[in-house]
Amino acid sequence: LQNFLPMRLRPRFARPEVFPEMGDAAGMVDWSSMPSDTAMLVGALVAATWAGSRPLALLSLAWGALFVCFPRAYFGFHYVSDIVVGWALGAALMALALKAPVPTGALDWVRGVDARRPRLVVLGLFVLGWQMIEAFGTARRLVAGVGKAARILNGDGPV
Repeated sequence: LQNFLPMRLRPRFARPEVFPEMGDAAGMVDWSSMPSDTAMLVGALVAATWAGSRPLALLSLAWGALFVCFPRAYFGFHYVSDIVVGWALGAALMALALKAPVPTGALDWVRGVDARRPRLVVLGLFVLGWQMIEAFGTARRLVAGVGKAARILNGDGPV
């Protein structure tokens, strides 16, 4: 969405005098702030936790709001609206994902491996998570490159 919605300059670049001095954040100057992908991840994790445990979900909600999302607004990486929209999108997408049917055979196989080799399952989940992070970054760079090429071909000049 950050690549398809109109560009929204991050608050720290729009009004740098308002926010605490930081290290080099120049790499984010041409990266739209709406919606917050970090808040989207937090919203998805809170929604997934909610499906399993309400008390843990409330704890993860507080943790995500206080230690993940608040600093993003405080240091000017996102407007509050970016965070709210990202959080809501993440929670909604996770709610849809949790309703998706999982083939019984696959679920039985994972349960069997987990019963015999729980460390292998944890390692597999770690590798899967890492691959998702890597694929997400690659997909973002690919979409950004296609968008820049389209703007150049449309005569909007190099961006």
